[in-house]
Amino acid sequence: MKHIKTPLLAIFLLTSIATLSFAQFANLSFGVIDEGAQTIEILMTNDTPVAGVQFNTAGATFSFASGGSSAENAWMVSVGGSGTVIGFTFGMAYIPATDVPVPLMYLHYTALPGLLEDVILSAGVVSGPPGQPALTVTYGPCDDPISTYLTETCGGGPGCMDTAACNYDPAATSDDGSCTYDDGTGTCCLLSEQDECGVCYGPGILPGECDCVGNVLDCAGDCGGTAVEDNCGTCDSDPTNDCVQDCNGDWGGTAVEDMCGTCDSDPTNDCVQDCNGDWGGTAVEDMCGTCDSDPTNDCVQDCNGDWGGTA
Repeated sequence: MKHIKTPLLAIFLLTSIATLSFAQFANLSFGVIDEGAQTIEILMTNDTPVAGVQFNTAGATFSFASGGSSAENAWMVSVGGSGTVIGFTFGMAYIPATDVPVPLMYLHYTALPGLLEDVILSAGVVSGPPGQPALTVTYGPCDDPISTYLTETCGGGPGCMDTAACNYDPAATSDDGSCTYDDGTGTCCLLSEQDECGVCYGPGILPGECDCVGNVLDCAGDCGGTAVEDNCGTCDSDPTNDCVQDCNGDWGGTAVEDMCGTCDSDPTNDCVQDCNGDWGGTAVEDMCGTCDSDPTNDCVQDCNGDWGGTA
C-alpha cells in the first residue's frame, strides 16, 4: 500500500434548516491506495452524525464503492459514470460522530493517471440529520500520517501562484519557482528555459542577426536599418549619391575620357575638333578658308598683301 500524494479540494456541507447556534465540523481526506485491491480509501472525521454524502471525483476511473462506515450503516452508495459518488441512508442509520479519521468508503478504480497528484475530490455536499446545522469543512490535519503529503491544502504548500502561468496552482500558499509560461506556440516552460526571444528551449538570436525576427545591422549600426555603404565607403540610405567608377575603373575617381578616348584627370590635354569637325584631327583652315591637313597648299599673300591674291 502507499499514500496518495494529492491535495484535497473543499467538500461543501449543506444540510437541512439549521436550528442550533454553534458550528459543527467534518473533515474529509484521501487515505491509502491499495494496488492489489485497486481501491482508494476515503476518510472522514465528523463531530456530528452524517446522513448523506455526495462528491465528484476526477483523474481516475471508478466503478463502484464498498466497505467503510457507509457499508457498516447499510447506506445506499453509487458511483456514476461521470465520477459522481453518492451515499445516503433511507432511515436513521447515520454515520456516528468520530474525532479520528475513519474510512467512509473504498472507491474501486479501473484506471489511474500516471501522476497520483491528478486524482482529486470536488463539489462535495454532506448533510447531517434533519434539523442539524451545516457542517464546516476542514482539511488534514497536516500532522496526520495519512495526509503528510497534503501540505498544499493544509497551508504552507509550495507551488505556482501566478495565475498567468500554465501550471497555476490555486491551492499553493508559497511560490516554489515552478511556474511555466506559454511561449505563444502552446509550449510551456520555465522563464529560465526561454531564450531571449521568449521561445521555450529556443536558440535565441541567430549569429549575424540583431533581433528575433531576422534583421541585421546596417552600416550605420542600426538593427534593421536601410543604410548601405557604397564603394567609396559612404554609408547612408540615399542611393542617388552612391559613387561610380571613372573611365579607369576607379570608384569615385575623377578621370574622364575625352573625345579621342584618352582617360585621365587632366582636362588641359583633352583633344579638340579640327576645322573639319574631327576630334583630334590635324586639318587647319588657311587664310583663304581652305581646311585640310596639307600645309603646302596654304594660300599666301600677293604683293598687295591680299591672301590668295594674284597680283
